[in-house]
Amino acid sequence: MKPLKQQVDLRHESRKLVLQALFEASFHQCDLIATAKRIRADMLLDLLDEELLHFLLEGIPANLNEIDIMISRCAPEWPLKQLPKIDLNILRIAIFELYFAKSVPPKVAIDEGVELAKEFSSDTGSSFVNGALGTIIKLRERELDTETALFLGHFQPLHKGHTKALRQIASRFPKVTIGVIDSDQKHTAHNPLSWDERREMLEDVLSTLSLKEDEREADVEPIKATFKIVGLKTIENQEEWLRHVKELCQPFAVVYTNDDKLTELFEMAKIPVFHAQLIDETELSSTNIRRCMVLGQPWSRLVPIKVERYLRRRKLLERIHNLAVASS
Repeated sequence: MKPLKQQVDLRHESRKLVLQALFEASFHQCDLIATAKRIRADMLLDLLDEELLHFLLEGIPANLNEIDIMISRCAPEWPLKQLPKIDLNILRIAIFELYFAKSVPPKVAIDEGVELAKEFSSDTGSSFVNGALGTIIKLRERELDTETALFLGHFQPLHKGHTKALRQIASRFPKVTIGVIDSDQKHTAHNPLSWDERREMLEDVLSTLSLKEDEREADVEPIKATFKIVGLKTIENQEEWLRHVKELCQPFAVVYTNDDKLTELFEMAKIPVFHAQLIDETELSSTNIRRCMVLGQPWSRLVPIKVERYLRRRKLLERIHNLAVASS
């Protein structure tokens, strides 16, 4: 006679208790183990996987910073502070078990995360958790060989939207390759600055780039990521251009770009693409900044101080104005 199947999954019940303790700890500082003990007593939870329970309660807070960095990579559209607290903590449990404890296979981590979301989160929570965990599994597979992100832009000129994106990327990846698109183009209305000028601007700004946005603050935290700047030539054929990028920029785990065509191109090549956040594309765009320069409208607040000084010192404002007038 076969034994009766156990109706209660003790490991799942343990994860539920850990989730509730983590959720409470998200709102105020508390001892996680003591909090879990109190919740357990209130809910009269007798049968749990004691080993897993204590393993999660001790292991997750010990690795919290690294876990949250991984979450920020797999869900870049949602800064950690904006994530629903319940979804954030479900991801913390799954990622700890999957990548730090290495105690469960990917399918189990995803299934458990989705089940927790169905029980505790909103209607869309389970879909979000499923997608986020799926993304991070693919991302980590690609990151076995590299911890580098590729950031693409024209930088005509470099503006504060670019530096915001670079701060975001550098907080998540220890190495960042900056691909300067159309590096062989110069002295045109669309590409007024040369490759050398754009590279010099980037190098100057990156030399003092910090995690704080206010360039005038004296007490700033430096960015620890290393940067590499690569010029990418103009190639009309998309497949040839993609090969060109891979030859010059590999290895890289992901691509950051807000360009729809580039997004489609890299996604077709099975390369994860993230959109840089915190960018007001209406105002903070190189095209708009050049337009303001030509029309004599305020523009300096849209670019880093070093870029403004560089453009004025090299008398590049006159070139931008003259090229725009000549093409009109």
